Amino acid sequence: MFTSVLIPSVFEHVHARHLCVFYAQLGGFGRDAVSFVGEPAYFEAPAALEAAGRPEWHAGWRETYGYTPPQSLDGVRCERLPADLFAARMRRVGSSWKLYGQLLTRRLPELEAAVEGALSKLDRCERVEAVLLFADNPSVGHIARLRGLPIVHNEYGPLRPPGYVMTGYWDRRGITRRFEAAARYRAFRRAARASHLPLLSREEILHVLRRAPLPEAAPHGRRFSVGVALQGEDNARAHGIDALDLVSMARQHHPREAVLLRSHPGALARWSETLAVPDTSPSAAAFVQQCETVMTVSSGTALEALLLGRRAVVVGDSPLAIAADRHLAAPDRRPETEQLRVLNFLVFGYLVPGPLMFDAAYVRWRLTNPCELDIYRYHQRWYRRHWLAAPQPAASGLALGAGVKLLDALPNGEAPVAAAVFGAGGATPAVIAALRSERFTLQAVFDNDAGKWGQVVAGLPVEAPAFRPCTSVVVSSLTHADAMTRQLIALGYPPDRVLRLR
Repeated sequence: MFTSVLIPSVFEHVHARHLCVFYAQLGGFGRDAVSFVGEPAYFEAPAALEAAGRPEWHAGWRETYGYTPPQSLDGVRCERLPADLFAARMRRVGSSWKLYGQLLTRRLPELEAAVEGALSKLDRCERVEAVLLFADNPSVGHIARLRGLPIVHNEYGPLRPPGYVMTGYWDRRGITRRFEAAARYRAFRRAARASHLPLLSREEILHVLRRAPLPEAAPHGRRFSVGVALQGEDNARAHGIDALDLVSMARQHHPREAVLLRSHPGALARWSETLAVPDTSPSAAAFVQQCETVMTVSSGTALEALLLGRRAVVVGDSPLAIAADRHLAAPDRRPETEQLRVLNFLVFGYLVPGPLMFDAAYVRWRLTNPCELDIYRYHQRWYRRHWLAAPQPAASGLALGAGVKLLDALPNGEAPVAAAVFGAGGATPAVIAALRSERFTLQAVFDNDAGKWGQVVAGLPVEAPAFRPCTSVVVSSLTHADAMTRQLIALGYPPDRVLRLR
Protein backbone atom coordinates (compact mmCIF):
# COMPACT_ATOMS: atom_id res chain seq x y z
CA MET A 1 0.00 0.00 0.00
CA PHE A 2 1.25 3.48 -0.86
CA THR A 3 0.66 6.37 1.52
CA SER A 4 0.23 9.85 0.13
CA VAL A 5 1.11 12.64 2.56
CA LEU A 6 -0.84 15.75 1.55
CA ILE A 7 1.03 18.67 3.06
CA PRO A 8 -1.15 21.06 5.12
CA SER A 9 -1.91 24.32 3.35
CA VAL A 10 -4.01 26.42 5.71
CA PHE A 11 -1.22 29.00 5.83
CA GLU A 12 -2.14 29.98 2.23
CA HIS A 13 -5.73 30.54 3.37
CA VAL A 14 -6.82 27.72 1.06
CA HIS A 15 -7.63 24.46 2.80
CA ALA A 16 -6.80 21.20 1.00
CA ARG A 17 -4.79 22.98 -1.69
CA HIS A 18 -3.95 19.71 -3.44
CA LEU A 19 -7.50 18.39 -3.53
CA CYS A 20 -7.25 17.57 -7.24
CA VAL A 21 -4.10 15.54 -6.50
CA PHE A 22 -5.97 13.64 -3.80
CA TYR A 23 -8.76 12.82 -6.23
CA ALA A 24 -6.33 11.88 -9.01
CA GLN A 25 -4.42 9.53 -6.69
CA LEU A 26 -7.64 8.02 -5.41
CA GLY A 27 -8.93 7.36 -8.91
CA GLY A 28 -5.61 6.27 -10.41
CA PHE A 29 -4.29 3.97 -7.70
CA GLY A 30 -7.66 2.74 -6.44
CA ARG A 31 -8.82 2.66 -2.83
CA ASP A 32 -7.15 -0.68 -2.15
CA ALA A 33 -3.67 0.55 -3.15
CA VAL A 34 -3.33 3.93 -1.44
CA SER A 35 -3.96 5.57 1.91
CA PHE A 36 -3.72 9.22 2.86
CA VAL A 37 -2.39 11.54 5.53
CA GLY A 38 -3.69 15.09 5.36
CA GLU A 39 -5.53 17.95 6.96
CA PRO A 40 -9.23 17.31 7.71
CA ALA A 41 -10.52 19.41 4.79
CA TYR A 42 -9.35 16.77 2.31
CA PHE A 43 -11.71 14.22 3.75
CA GLU A 44 -14.90 16.26 3.81
CA ALA A 45 -17.78 14.84 1.79
CA PRO A 46 -17.20 15.62 -1.91
CA ALA A 47 -20.79 16.87 -2.27
CA ALA A 48 -20.20 19.43 0.48
CA LEU A 49 -17.01 20.68 -1.17
CA GLU A 50 -18.77 20.93 -4.53
CA ALA A 51 -21.61 22.90 -2.94
CA ALA A 52 -19.03 25.23 -1.39
CA GLY A 53 -17.88 26.16 -4.89
CA ARG A 54 -14.50 24.43 -4.99
CA PRO A 55 -12.96 24.83 -8.48
CA GLU A 56 -11.99 21.15 -8.64
CA TRP A 57 -15.45 20.44 -10.08
CA HIS A 58 -14.95 22.80 -13.03
CA ALA A 59 -14.66 20.95 -16.34
CA GLY A 60 -11.43 22.78 -17.19
CA TRP A 61 -9.75 21.58 -14.01
CA ARG A 62 -10.88 17.99 -14.50
CA GLU A 63 -9.73 17.94 -18.11
CA THR A 64 -6.37 19.57 -17.41
CA TYR A 65 -5.45 17.43 -14.42
CA GLY A 66 -7.12 14.22 -15.55
CA TYR A 67 -9.33 13.21 -12.63
CA THR A 68 -12.98 12.70 -11.72
CA PRO A 69 -14.17 13.83 -8.27
CA PRO A 70 -15.46 10.83 -6.30
CA GLN A 71 -19.08 10.50 -5.32
CA SER A 72 -18.09 9.53 -1.79
CA LEU A 73 -15.04 8.68 0.29
CA ASP A 74 -16.41 5.40 1.62
CA GLY A 75 -13.60 2.90 2.15
CA VAL A 76 -10.81 5.46 1.84
CA ARG A 77 -8.10 4.82 4.42
CA CYS A 78 -6.90 8.08 5.91
CA GLU A 79 -5.35 9.67 8.97
CA ARG A 80 -6.22 13.30 9.70
CA LEU A 81 -3.57 15.72 10.82
CA PRO A 82 -4.62 18.05 13.68
CA ALA A 83 -6.41 21.14 12.41
CA ASP A 84 -4.36 23.33 14.79
CA LEU A 85 -1.03 21.64 13.98
CA PHE A 86 0.80 24.92 13.29
CA ALA A 87 -1.14 27.24 15.59
CA ALA A 88 1.75 27.78 18.04
CA ARG A 89 4.29 28.27 15.26
CA MET A 90 2.03 30.74 13.50
CA ARG A 91 1.82 32.84 16.66
CA ARG A 92 5.63 32.91 16.81
CA VAL A 93 6.42 33.75 13.15
CA GLY A 94 3.42 36.04 12.60
CA SER A 95 3.26 35.49 8.81
CA SER A 96 1.64 32.65 6.94
CA TRP A 97 4.23 33.05 4.17
CA LYS A 98 7.15 32.72 6.59
CA LEU A 99 5.48 29.59 7.90
CA TYR A 100 5.16 28.30 4.33
CA GLY A 101 8.86 28.91 3.71
CA GLN A 102 9.76 26.99 6.87
CA LEU A 103 7.55 24.09 5.84
CA LEU A 104 9.40 23.75 2.54
CA THR A 105 12.93 24.21 3.84
CA ARG A 106 13.08 23.07 7.48
CA ARG A 107 12.30 20.07 9.60
CA LEU A 108 9.34 20.95 11.86
CA PRO A 109 9.05 18.80 15.00
CA GLU A 110 5.25 19.12 15.30
CA LEU A 111 4.77 17.92 11.71
CA GLU A 112 7.24 15.06 12.14
CA ALA A 113 5.42 13.83 15.26
CA ALA A 114 2.04 13.99 13.53
CA VAL A 115 3.22 12.19 10.39
CA GLU A 116 5.05 9.53 12.39
CA GLY A 117 1.89 8.82 14.38
CA ALA A 118 -0.26 8.66 11.25
CA LEU A 119 2.12 6.30 9.43
CA SER A 120 2.31 4.04 12.49
CA LYS A 121 -1.49 3.69 12.57
CA LEU A 122 -1.73 2.99 8.83
CA ASP A 123 1.16 0.52 8.94
CA ARG A 124 -0.58 -1.51 11.64
CA CYS A 125 -3.49 -2.11 9.26
CA GLU A 126 -1.44 -2.81 6.13
CA ARG A 127 2.26 -2.43 5.40
CA VAL A 128 3.20 0.93 3.90
CA GLU A 129 5.49 0.27 0.92
CA ALA A 130 6.31 3.85 -0.10
CA VAL A 131 5.46 7.45 0.74
CA LEU A 132 4.16 9.74 -2.00
CA LEU A 133 4.63 13.53 -1.84
CA PHE A 134 3.36 16.23 -4.18
CA ALA A 135 5.66 18.86 -2.68
CA ASP A 136 9.11 18.74 -1.15
CA ASN A 137 9.02 18.52 2.61
CA PRO A 138 12.08 17.86 4.81
CA SER A 139 9.96 16.67 7.75
CA VAL A 140 8.16 13.95 5.82
CA GLY A 141 11.39 12.94 4.10
CA HIS A 142 13.09 12.52 7.46
CA ILE A 143 10.30 10.35 8.87
CA ALA A 144 10.25 8.19 5.73
CA ARG A 145 14.00 7.60 5.98
CA LEU A 146 13.75 6.71 9.69
CA ARG A 147 11.12 4.12 8.84
CA GLY A 148 13.14 2.76 5.91
CA LEU A 149 10.44 3.77 3.42
CA PRO A 150 11.17 4.87 -0.13
CA ILE A 151 9.75 8.28 -0.95
CA VAL A 152 8.54 9.52 -4.33
CA HIS A 153 8.35 13.24 -5.06
CA ASN A 154 5.81 14.14 -7.73
CA GLU A 155 4.54 17.39 -9.12
CA TYR A 156 2.67 18.36 -12.25
CA GLY A 157 5.30 18.97 -14.86
CA PRO A 158 6.54 21.89 -16.94
CA LEU A 159 4.40 20.94 -19.98
CA ARG A 160 0.63 20.78 -19.39
CA PRO A 161 -2.71 20.88 -21.21
CA PRO A 162 -4.24 22.48 -23.12
CA GLY A 163 -1.09 23.14 -25.15
CA TYR A 164 0.73 19.91 -24.31
CA VAL A 165 0.28 16.39 -23.04
CA MET A 166 0.36 16.47 -19.24
CA THR A 167 3.83 15.70 -17.91
CA GLY A 168 4.95 15.09 -14.35
CA TYR A 169 8.05 15.18 -12.19
CA TRP A 170 9.06 11.88 -10.61
CA ASP A 171 12.09 12.03 -8.32
CA ARG A 172 13.28 9.97 -5.37
CA ARG A 173 15.17 12.89 -3.81
CA GLY A 174 13.15 16.05 -4.43
CA ILE A 175 11.66 18.47 -6.92
CA THR A 176 12.64 21.84 -5.46
CA ARG A 177 16.17 20.82 -4.45
CA ARG A 178 18.45 17.76 -4.12
CA PHE A 179 16.85 16.26 -7.24
CA GLU A 180 18.26 13.29 -9.15
CA ALA A 181 18.28 14.84 -12.63
CA ALA A 182 22.00 15.60 -13.02
CA ALA A 183 23.23 12.23 -11.76
CA ARG A 184 20.63 10.35 -13.77
CA TYR A 185 21.52 12.30 -16.91
CA ARG A 186 25.18 11.29 -16.60
CA ALA A 187 24.14 7.63 -16.46
CA PHE A 188 21.75 8.12 -19.38
CA ARG A 189 24.40 9.83 -21.49
CA ARG A 190 26.84 6.93 -21.06
CA ALA A 191 24.17 4.38 -21.97
CA ALA A 192 22.81 6.41 -24.90
CA ARG A 193 26.24 6.80 -26.44
CA ALA A 194 27.01 3.10 -26.07
CA SER A 195 23.69 2.03 -27.63
CA HIS A 196 23.61 4.71 -30.39
CA LEU A 197 20.17 5.75 -29.19
CA PRO A 198 18.27 7.78 -31.83
CA LEU A 199 17.53 11.32 -30.65
CA LEU A 200 14.41 13.24 -31.59
CA SER A 201 14.86 16.76 -32.88
CA ARG A 202 13.20 19.69 -31.12
CA GLU A 203 10.50 19.74 -33.77
CA GLU A 204 9.87 16.01 -33.40
CA ILE A 205 9.63 16.28 -29.60
CA LEU A 206 7.11 19.10 -30.00
CA HIS A 207 5.11 16.98 -32.43
CA VAL A 208 4.88 14.19 -29.87
CA LEU A 209 3.90 16.50 -27.00
CA ARG A 210 1.79 19.29 -28.53
CA ARG A 211 -1.99 19.07 -28.38
CA ALA A 212 -2.68 22.37 -30.12
CA PRO A 213 -0.98 24.42 -32.83
CA LEU A 214 1.74 26.78 -31.70
CA PRO A 215 0.54 30.38 -31.73
CA GLU A 216 1.75 32.25 -34.78
CA ALA A 217 4.24 34.99 -34.02
CA ALA A 218 3.14 38.43 -35.18
CA PRO A 219 4.89 39.14 -38.51
CA HIS A 220 6.30 42.45 -37.26
CA GLY A 221 6.03 41.77 -33.56
CA ARG A 222 8.51 43.18 -31.11
CA ARG A 223 11.41 40.97 -30.05
CA PHE A 224 12.72 41.32 -26.49
CA SER A 225 16.27 40.54 -25.39
CA VAL A 226 15.09 38.66 -22.32
CA GLY A 227 11.75 37.45 -21.07
CA VAL A 228 11.47 37.09 -17.29
CA ALA A 229 9.08 34.28 -16.36
CA LEU A 230 7.96 34.79 -12.76
CA GLN A 231 6.59 32.08 -10.53
CA GLY A 232 4.02 32.02 -7.79
CA GLU A 233 4.90 33.31 -4.36
CA ASP A 234 5.07 29.76 -3.04
CA ASN A 235 8.04 28.90 -5.28
CA ALA A 236 9.78 32.13 -4.35
CA ARG A 237 9.65 30.98 -0.72
CA ALA A 238 11.13 27.61 -1.64
CA HIS A 239 14.06 29.05 -3.59
CA GLY A 240 14.73 32.25 -1.70
CA ILE A 241 14.69 34.26 -4.96
CA ASP A 242 11.69 36.51 -5.47
CA ALA A 243 10.40 38.50 -8.44
CA LEU A 244 12.41 41.63 -7.64
CA ASP A 245 15.62 39.58 -7.48
CA LEU A 246 14.96 38.04 -10.89
CA VAL A 247 14.08 41.33 -12.56
CA SER A 248 17.20 42.93 -11.05
CA MET A 249 19.35 40.19 -12.59
CA ALA A 250 17.86 40.93 -16.00
CA ARG A 251 18.06 44.71 -15.65
CA GLN A 252 21.78 44.54 -14.89
CA HIS A 253 22.29 43.57 -18.54
CA HIS A 254 19.31 45.04 -20.41
CA PRO A 255 17.25 48.25 -20.25
CA ARG A 256 13.60 48.20 -19.25
CA GLU A 257 12.28 48.29 -22.82
CA ALA A 258 14.25 45.12 -23.70
CA VAL A 259 12.83 43.07 -20.80
CA LEU A 260 9.41 41.40 -21.05
CA LEU A 261 7.91 40.48 -17.66
CA ARG A 262 5.40 37.61 -17.44
CA SER A 263 3.58 37.09 -14.16
CA HIS A 264 2.60 33.61 -13.10
CA PRO A 265 -1.12 32.95 -13.87
CA GLY A 266 -1.73 32.04 -10.24
CA ALA A 267 0.38 34.79 -8.68
CA LEU A 268 -1.14 37.04 -6.03
CA ALA A 269 0.96 40.12 -6.82
CA ARG A 270 1.21 42.29 -9.94
CA TRP A 271 4.33 44.30 -10.59
CA SER A 272 4.87 47.90 -11.63
CA GLU A 273 5.44 48.71 -15.31
CA THR A 274 8.53 50.65 -14.25
CA LEU A 275 10.36 47.34 -13.77
CA ALA A 276 9.91 45.96 -17.28
CA VAL A 277 7.42 45.73 -20.14
CA PRO A 278 4.40 43.72 -18.86
CA ASP A 279 3.52 40.65 -20.91
CA THR A 280 -0.09 40.25 -22.06
CA SER A 281 0.38 37.07 -24.11
CA PRO A 282 -2.43 34.50 -23.93
CA SER A 283 -0.01 31.62 -23.29
CA ALA A 284 3.53 30.82 -22.26
CA ALA A 285 4.32 29.74 -25.83
CA ALA A 286 3.28 33.14 -27.19
CA PHE A 287 5.43 34.80 -24.52
CA VAL A 288 8.45 32.65 -25.38
CA GLN A 289 8.21 33.41 -29.07
CA GLN A 290 8.73 37.13 -28.37
CA CYS A 291 11.99 36.58 -26.49
CA GLU A 292 15.55 35.78 -27.45
CA THR A 293 16.26 34.47 -23.94
CA VAL A 294 13.88 33.30 -21.22
CA MET A 295 15.07 33.75 -17.65
CA THR A 296 13.44 32.17 -14.63
CA VAL A 297 14.08 30.80 -11.17
CA SER A 298 12.75 27.32 -11.92
CA SER A 299 9.62 27.75 -14.07
CA GLY A 300 8.76 25.08 -16.61
CA THR A 301 8.67 27.88 -19.17
CA ALA A 302 12.42 27.25 -19.47
CA LEU A 303 11.82 23.84 -21.03
CA GLU A 304 9.26 25.22 -23.43
CA ALA A 305 11.76 27.93 -24.42
CA LEU A 306 14.44 25.34 -25.17
CA LEU A 307 12.03 23.25 -27.24
CA LEU A 308 11.10 26.37 -29.22
CA GLY A 309 14.75 27.09 -29.95
CA ARG A 310 15.28 29.91 -27.46
CA ARG A 311 18.02 30.26 -24.91
CA ALA A 312 16.98 29.56 -21.31
CA VAL A 313 18.59 30.77 -18.10
CA VAL A 314 17.59 29.01 -14.86
CA VAL A 315 19.00 30.70 -11.75
CA GLY A 316 17.35 28.54 -9.07
CA ASP A 317 17.51 24.90 -8.09
CA SER A 318 15.61 23.02 -10.77
CA PRO A 319 15.98 19.76 -12.69
CA LEU A 320 15.63 21.86 -15.85
CA ALA A 321 18.94 23.58 -15.06
CA ILE A 322 20.84 20.66 -16.61
CA ALA A 323 19.69 21.90 -20.04
CA ALA A 324 19.89 25.65 -19.41
CA ASP A 325 22.47 28.36 -18.73
CA ARG A 326 22.92 29.51 -15.16
CA HIS A 327 23.33 33.27 -15.69
CA LEU A 328 22.88 35.84 -18.42
CA ALA A 329 26.43 37.12 -18.69
CA ALA A 330 28.36 34.02 -19.70
CA PRO A 331 26.25 31.30 -21.31
CA ASP A 332 27.67 27.80 -21.18
CA ARG A 333 27.05 26.79 -24.79
CA ARG A 334 26.69 23.10 -25.51
CA PRO A 335 27.16 21.38 -28.87
CA GLU A 336 23.81 20.85 -30.60
CA THR A 337 23.98 17.07 -30.26
CA GLU A 338 24.62 17.32 -26.54
CA GLN A 339 21.77 19.80 -26.12
CA LEU A 340 19.40 17.46 -27.96
CA ARG A 341 20.52 14.57 -25.77
CA VAL A 342 19.72 16.58 -22.62
CA LEU A 343 16.30 17.58 -23.99
CA ASN A 344 15.49 14.00 -24.98
CA PHE A 345 16.44 12.84 -21.49
CA LEU A 346 14.37 15.51 -19.76
CA VAL A 347 11.27 14.84 -21.87
CA PHE A 348 11.41 11.04 -22.19
CA GLY A 349 13.64 10.02 -19.28
CA TYR A 350 13.28 12.37 -16.33
CA LEU A 351 9.75 13.67 -16.81
CA VAL A 352 6.96 11.10 -16.90
CA PRO A 353 3.67 11.11 -18.80
CA GLY A 354 1.22 12.61 -16.31
CA PRO A 355 -1.06 9.57 -15.81
CA LEU A 356 1.89 7.39 -14.79
CA MET A 357 2.23 9.37 -11.56
CA PHE A 358 -1.02 7.68 -10.49
CA ASP A 359 -0.31 4.18 -11.86
CA ALA A 360 0.49 1.67 -9.11
CA ALA A 361 2.23 -0.80 -11.45
CA TYR A 362 4.44 1.95 -12.81
CA VAL A 363 5.40 3.24 -9.35
CA ARG A 364 6.26 -0.25 -8.14
CA TRP A 365 8.36 -0.81 -11.26
CA ARG A 366 10.26 2.45 -10.73
CA LEU A 367 10.94 1.48 -7.11
CA THR A 368 12.94 -1.51 -8.43
CA ASN A 369 15.49 1.02 -9.77
CA PRO A 370 15.43 0.11 -13.48
CA CYS A 371 18.26 1.38 -15.66
CA GLU A 372 17.97 4.74 -17.42
CA LEU A 373 17.45 3.31 -20.91
CA ASP A 374 14.62 1.10 -19.65
CA ILE A 375 12.91 4.14 -18.08
CA TYR A 376 13.44 6.17 -21.26
CA ARG A 377 11.98 3.45 -23.49
CA TYR A 378 9.08 2.79 -21.14
CA HIS A 379 8.01 6.42 -21.46
CA GLN A 380 8.50 6.42 -25.21
CA ARG A 381 6.31 3.32 -25.51
CA TRP A 382 3.64 5.19 -23.56
CA TYR A 383 3.78 8.05 -26.05
CA ARG A 384 3.62 5.55 -28.92
CA ARG A 385 0.46 3.99 -27.46
CA HIS A 386 -1.12 7.41 -26.86
CA TRP A 387 -0.02 9.02 -30.09
CA LEU A 388 -1.87 12.30 -30.50
CA ALA A 389 -2.81 14.05 -33.72
CA ALA A 390 -0.72 17.10 -34.47
CA PRO A 391 -2.26 19.96 -36.42
CA GLN A 392 0.92 21.46 -37.90
CA PRO A 393 0.90 21.72 -41.71
CA ALA A 394 4.19 19.79 -41.85
CA ALA A 395 2.86 17.09 -39.56
CA SER A 396 3.41 14.14 -41.90
CA GLY A 397 7.17 14.59 -42.11
CA LEU A 398 7.54 15.34 -38.41
CA ALA A 399 5.38 12.39 -37.39
CA LEU A 400 7.30 10.01 -39.61
CA GLY A 401 10.65 11.13 -38.19
CA ALA A 402 9.43 11.03 -34.58
CA GLY A 403 7.55 7.78 -35.04
CA VAL A 404 10.46 5.98 -36.63
CA LYS A 405 12.71 6.96 -33.71
CA LEU A 406 10.10 6.03 -31.11
CA LEU A 407 9.87 2.55 -32.59
CA ASP A 408 13.32 2.02 -31.10
CA ALA A 409 11.49 1.91 -27.77
CA LEU A 410 9.50 -1.21 -28.69
CA PRO A 411 10.42 -4.33 -26.69
CA ASN A 412 12.50 -5.74 -29.55
CA GLY A 413 14.18 -2.38 -30.01
CA GLU A 414 17.63 -3.84 -30.64
CA ALA A 415 16.48 -5.88 -33.65
CA PRO A 416 15.45 -4.64 -37.13
CA VAL A 417 11.75 -3.80 -37.25
CA ALA A 418 9.57 -5.59 -39.77
CA ALA A 419 7.14 -3.11 -41.28
CA ALA A 420 4.42 -2.67 -43.88
CA VAL A 421 3.01 0.57 -45.25
CA PHE A 422 -0.77 1.04 -45.39
CA GLY A 423 -1.85 3.20 -48.32
CA ALA A 424 -0.48 3.20 -51.87
CA GLY A 425 -0.93 6.92 -52.47
CA GLY A 426 1.30 9.61 -53.85
CA ALA A 427 3.26 10.04 -50.60
CA THR A 428 4.03 6.34 -50.22
CA PRO A 429 7.38 6.27 -52.13
CA ALA A 430 8.72 9.03 -49.87
CA VAL A 431 7.52 7.17 -46.78
CA ILE A 432 9.22 3.99 -47.96
CA ALA A 433 12.45 5.86 -48.66
CA ALA A 434 12.44 7.35 -45.16
CA LEU A 435 11.80 3.97 -43.53
CA ARG A 436 14.58 2.33 -45.51
CA SER A 437 17.00 4.94 -44.17
CA GLU A 438 16.31 3.62 -40.66
CA ARG A 439 16.41 0.06 -39.29
CA PHE A 440 13.30 -1.34 -40.97
CA THR A 441 12.78 -4.50 -42.97
CA LEU A 442 9.94 -3.55 -45.32
CA GLN A 443 7.59 -6.30 -46.41
CA ALA A 444 4.64 -4.92 -48.35
CA VAL A 445 2.30 -2.05 -49.12
CA PHE A 446 -1.31 -2.55 -48.00
CA ASP A 447 -4.22 -0.90 -49.77
CA ASN A 448 -8.00 -1.35 -49.72
CA ASP A 449 -8.27 -0.71 -53.47
CA ALA A 450 -8.37 -4.16 -55.12
CA GLY A 451 -7.37 -2.52 -58.40
CA LYS A 452 -3.92 -1.81 -56.98
CA TRP A 453 -3.25 -5.34 -55.71
CA GLY A 454 -0.34 -6.91 -57.53
CA GLN A 455 1.24 -3.56 -58.44
CA VAL A 456 4.70 -2.64 -57.19
CA VAL A 457 5.45 0.62 -55.35
CA ALA A 458 9.10 1.48 -54.73
CA GLY A 459 9.97 -2.20 -55.04
CA LEU A 460 7.28 -3.46 -52.67
CA PRO A 461 4.19 -5.47 -53.69
CA VAL A 462 0.75 -3.97 -53.06
CA GLU A 463 -1.52 -6.37 -51.14
CA ALA A 464 -4.82 -6.46 -49.31
CA PRO A 465 -4.44 -5.47 -45.62
CA ALA A 466 -3.76 -8.54 -43.50
CA PHE A 467 -2.32 -9.34 -40.10
CA ARG A 468 1.39 -10.17 -40.02
CA PRO A 469 2.89 -11.23 -36.68
CA CYS A 470 5.75 -9.15 -35.29
CA THR A 471 5.15 -6.42 -37.85
CA SER A 472 4.57 -2.70 -37.47
CA VAL A 473 2.40 -0.82 -39.96
CA VAL A 474 2.94 2.77 -41.05
CA VAL A 475 -0.29 4.53 -42.04
CA SER A 476 0.72 6.81 -44.90
CA SER A 477 -2.60 8.63 -45.27
CA LEU A 478 -3.52 11.75 -43.32
CA THR A 479 -7.12 12.01 -44.51
CA HIS A 480 -8.20 8.46 -43.63
CA ALA A 481 -5.77 7.76 -40.78
CA ASP A 482 -8.46 7.20 -38.13
CA ALA A 483 -10.40 4.65 -40.18
CA MET A 484 -7.21 2.88 -41.30
CA THR A 485 -5.95 2.67 -37.72
CA ARG A 486 -9.24 1.13 -36.58
CA GLN A 487 -9.05 -1.36 -39.45
CA LEU A 488 -5.52 -2.45 -38.49
CA ILE A 489 -6.45 -2.87 -34.83
CA ALA A 490 -9.48 -4.95 -35.90
CA LEU A 491 -7.08 -7.15 -37.90
CA GLY A 492 -5.10 -7.82 -34.71
CA TYR A 493 -2.31 -5.22 -34.70
CA PRO A 494 -1.57 -3.84 -31.22
CA PRO A 495 -2.03 -0.04 -31.09
CA ASP A 496 1.66 0.52 -30.40
CA ARG A 497 2.49 -1.29 -33.66
CA VAL A 498 0.51 1.24 -35.70
CA LEU A 499 2.53 4.30 -36.68
CA ARG A 500 0.51 7.25 -37.95
CA LEU A 501 1.78 10.24 -39.88
CA ARG A 502 -0.19 12.61 -37.67
